[in-house]
Amino acid sequence: MIRRCLHRCGLALGLSLVLPASADAALNVVGSRFIYPAQSDALSIRIGNGGQRPILVQAWLDRGDGSADPSTVQVPFVLSRPLSRVEPQEKYALQLRYTGEPLPDDRESLFWLNLLEVPSRDEGRDNLLLLSYRLRMKVLFRPRGLPGDPRAAAGQVAWRLLPAASPGKLAVLEADNRSPYHVSLTRLELREGDVAIALGHPTLPPFSRTPLPLPKPARAGARVHYEVVDDQGRIEVGVASTGPPVAEHP
Repeated sequence: MIRRCLHRCGLALGLSLVLPASADAALNVVGSRFIYPAQSDALSIRIGNGGQRPILVQAWLDRGDGSADPSTVQVPFVLSRPLSRVEPQEKYALQLRYTGEPLPDDRESLFWLNLLEVPSRDEGRDNLLLLSYRLRMKVLFRPRGLPGDPRAAAGQVAWRLLPAASPGKLAVLEADNRSPYHVSLTRLELREGDVAIALGHPTLPPFSRTPLPLPKPARAGARVHYEVVDDQGRIEVGVASTGPPVAEHP
């Protein structure tokens, strides 16, 4: 899912910091996450300015640390337009190219695309606070020839209830993703009858067990209800059973 974060500073882009504020985001992006097949020459990401004033757009990738300085992040991709002025109603394609740095060939690799929008200042309105908007979206690098169907990955996750590992710790719902694909959940709940425990929207890495802390222990028979996004951005709904509670973590 797209996450929007307000920032007062535009990472090397100056902003006015005098009240009152103007906070209308104009940046439009087609898609909420992107798949980069290893055999592709480039990935095109369509971007536009839906506002009435020019904007500056700064683009960069990171490996998961959203606070990292873009000038120091090392990723195996090159962006065609890392800094662009976009006129009102203008649309363009941001080109992302893989540089060939070795990545795991048995599973997807996750990167994050950052787009920072900085609005232009209106002449004669010096007392305006300009707020930048930052979008962060997943970019999944998919090696050639991965087995299985990515659409089936969520249904193959094994869910298990684990008690608190020690006094003062929380019980855990463990998600065991045994596929080579990232499972991007947009909603996750553990339900016992009419009681539902919301567990956010985690991303489950391939070949990994993800512990999800529970505010209270759950009984055997609790069921997992989830929504997952597929390669086309569609949301699919699923329900899964949990394995029986075990005595301790493996």
